[in-house]
Parts: sequence; C-alpha cells; structure tokens
Amino acid sequence: MSFFTFFFIILVPLIHSDCSFTDSFSEEDGGFSAFESKAIIGVKCRGSYCDDKQLRICDEYILDSNTERSTKHSEEQSQYTCPNGEVLAGIKCEDTYCDNMYYYCSAPINFSRGEDNSWTDWFSEEQGYMECPSGYIVGGIDCRDRYCDKLKLHCFKVESNGNDPGIDTFGCDLSGNCEGTCVWGAWFSDRRRLIQHSVDYGYAVVGARCRGRYCDDLSLLYCDRLTLEGGSEETGQFSEEDGGGKKLLQ
Repeated sequence: MSFFTFFFIILVPLIHSDCSFTDSFSEEDGGFSAFESKAIIGVKCRGSYCDDKQLRICDEYILDSNTERSTKHSEEQSQYTCPNGEVLAGIKCEDTYCDNMYYYCSAPINFSRGEDNSWTDWFSEEQGYMECPSGYIVGGIDCRDRYCDKLKLHCFKVESNGNDPGIDTFGCDLSGNCEGTCVWGAWFSDRRRLIQHSVDYGYAVVGARCRGRYCDDLSLLYCDRLTLEGGSEETGQFSEEDGGGKKLLQ
C-alpha cells in the first residue's frame, strides 16, 4: 500500500494593523487629501482616469506636521520623489479628472526613510489599489497617459530610529515617558483650505497653537500613548498676543 503526504500552501492577503483609508478626494471641494501626519503605504482610485483617490495611512508611522509642496505634476512632468529623506504626507488635485497634482512631503518623526527603495507596477481604476511592500512607505509618485491616468508609487524601506525601550502596563517606557510621541497636527482654519483639518480622535489632544491675523490658523498637539476617558475641561481663551499656544499638561 502506498501512502502519500500532501502539503497545502495557504496564501493570506497582507494586512497592516492600525491602518486605514482617508476620505476620497479629487479636484472638487478644494482638491486636498486628508493630512493626518501619518505616512502613506498605498493609494486607491476609482472613476474615469483614476479620478477619485484615497490614501492608506498607518498609525505607527508618524510625520512632522510641517509640509513641503512640490511643483505641479502631471503626465508631462517627470516622476517625483520627496527630497531630504522626507516621505509623502498628502496630495492636492487640480483640473479635470485630478489631472494636475501637487505632492506634499514631510519629515518622519519616529522612523527614518531608508536607502532601500523600489517602484511599484503601474495601476489605475481598473486595478483599483496599489500598496508598497510590508515595511515600506510611499516617498514619491509617477504618472503617465491622459489626465495622469496611470500611477506608480516610489516605496522606501522604513528604518527604526533606535531600540524600543519597552512599555509597561501603565503605558510608560523605562525612561518614564508615558505620553509617547507627541506631534503637532496640520494647520487648519475656517477661512482657507490650505490644509484640511484632520485629527485622530483615538489620541488625546494636549495643546493648541495659533498663527496669523486674528489667530486664524490653528494646530493641535496630540500624543500617541494618551487615550481619552471620562469628561472634558475647557481652557481659558488665548490668541497670538499670548505667544500663540496653551498647553494643558505640565
């Protein structure tokens, strides 16, 4: 009697924990994607000529809220990669079918952009979505064909800024830091849509700052180890004459 052993290989789709898609954006309503100070790992699109886009972002990759904008890019221009070790933080669309795009780049906070990099394959609404390999984030984009129909992503390997000091049951590391990484969110205002306001409400806001005439532009400070619980407390008023900021935690 002969015996045969069979082996089954099961392929499981790659799933990143604590990652999500931003709201859809195109040239309508100002053309801005969400800016959440988190690195982008993939891009989804739908509609004719890849018109409506969404960015896939991950909580674990935190970016500085200050951004640097590229010049206008479409199929007539060459591929674009963020300079100075920065990574893609958001996009602004202009003209029909999101034809012309401005890329916003930002410096990593809790990681570094590695030297190892590669380009993905081309994709459009027929494929629907393209993502960098695991452990890589988007540092640039290229497009081709009419209305920038087809896209590909420039992916860079994530490198750690140091060893994880370890977190205890109270959320504190060995150095006594219980807040984690705190970053200023993007500037927002009700008067202009330079950058859309977007905050991860899973994290507590510990401060606010303002700039401009009448303290028009606001930015919020939040920390990735502070979670919300219980009631709320209202601060006193503040404006640009008081230094432009009020911190709640001392």
